[in-house]
Amino acid sequence: MVIEPGVKEPVHTHRASSVMIVDKPAQIKYYGENGDVLFITKPTEGKQHQKPQWLEPEGLHSVENIDTKPYKAYRIELKQ
Repeated sequence: MVIEPGVKEPVHTHRASSVMIVDKPAQIKYYGENGDVLFITKPTEGKQHQKPQWLEPEGLHSVENIDTKPYKAYRIELKQ
């Protein structure tokens, strides 16, 4: 997925567990199903290639890129 600066993706879910690899981090806002901001990441200046993360299924949420550079990540959902 790529989220350009200033873009908020549509509300969506992830039904399966997954592995996420952030290739190009950016500062993001993470919104819950009611539109509440659940967290904001720290500035990412100079950071690249974060360690892969294991993620459980997620309910309704959305992510907004509040940085000046694109956010790029790979999310591999493990479906049965």
